[in-house]
Amino acid sequence: MTGVGARWQIEVPADGRYLLALKVSTHEPEAVRALRLDGRSLLADDRPIRIPTTGGFGATPEEWRHVIVSTAPGQPVEFVLTAGRHTLDLISVSGPLNLDALRLIPR
Repeated sequence: MTGVGARWQIEVPADGRYLLALKVSTHEPEAVRALRLDGRSLLADDRPIRIPTTGGFGATPEEWRHVIVSTAPGQPVEFVLTAGRHTLDLISVSGPLNLDALRLIPR
């Protein structure tokens, strides 16, 4: 459903640069989500993230993928966070998406 989403409060252990990885599955050609960190889009120009099909909706281990949030394939989004609590929102734009985990990766 468009506009439906989830919000997490995340604790960042140290100031630094980070990547965001999502463990997801989708049987559609693409799932599109708006991603906001502390109320601001994680991507430039308020663009949503596009997650390509994983071949299923997570019924088997092979249908799950770890996806690094990127502007395009091979171009991960690196962002700066301060230590402490931050708010992360993932909002549906189109296509169903099954989400298992979020992971901040220090750079």
